[in-house]
Amino acid sequence: MKYNPMTFKPMLMPPPGLEIHSSKRHLPLMAGIKVFRDQVKNKLIKNSGFSSTLHNKKFIFARIPKNASTSLCGAIFGREYDAKWPSHVSAEYYRNIWPSFYEGALVFAAIRHPYDRLRSAFNYYKFKTNVPEERNFMDENLLFLKDFEDFLAYLDNMKKIESVPIMRWHHFRKQTDFICSVRGDVIVDILFPVENMRDGLQVVGKYMERKLNVPYDNASGLDSQSNEFPNSVVSYFKEDLQLWNAVYKSGIIHPKIGSYILTDASNFR
Repeated sequence: MKYNPMTFKPMLMPPPGLEIHSSKRHLPLMAGIKVFRDQVKNKLIKNSGFSSTLHNKKFIFARIPKNASTSLCGAIFGREYDAKWPSHVSAEYYRNIWPSFYEGALVFAAIRHPYDRLRSAFNYYKFKTNVPEERNFMDENLLFLKDFEDFLAYLDNMKKIESVPIMRWHHFRKQTDFICSVRGDVIVDILFPVENMRDGLQVVGKYMERKLNVPYDNASGLDSQSNEFPNSVVSYFKEDLQLWNAVYKSGIIHPKIGSYILTDASNFR
């Protein structure tokens, strides 16, 4: 059966991990990314611990915030992963900074229902964060938002969503920004739903040739319904919802080849 690889709209912001410093914002998107990429790469090369850890691995987990990424990292790589590897950065980040490593690695990510993820992100910053800069921003700019319902009402039009600074923070960025190229092509090899991480870890474990234990059971699933959200939010996260629906219905998909359940690890590469 023929299958067209997944593609989405081109990114309007630099990929997570390759954000451009304020002094570079006057540059075109791709030129700014190249400047910042070179800065990051030079810094990372000096960290021999990171380099050796990176090149001893054959797998890249594109960590999307609020998608159980810390728990999944622990289950897949162990605690040392968090200490040496970049945190919430995109597949495009790895492809730009370490292209040869990216080309030889299995790249995978976990996808979550976008509305549940948005609720989780807001609740984290509103009620839980202890990072001074984040706490100060919330208190100085969004103190009037008492709960998630207030936040949704605040995002009542597309122009506001695209202009509110918090929507550029990694926890609020579209999931497609973490798994797509700047042009909108999906550039990861495996996607699985957070709501069914058991099957996802089973497939990834086949590639790693070892059993991966589920960090916790999240099969209970979804808290959000689309009719609870304003049209502006539904429209803004339309592609994330499209992606999640494809992944959730299939269980695990290989977006570069086709939307089907992977059962045989020998089919890859």
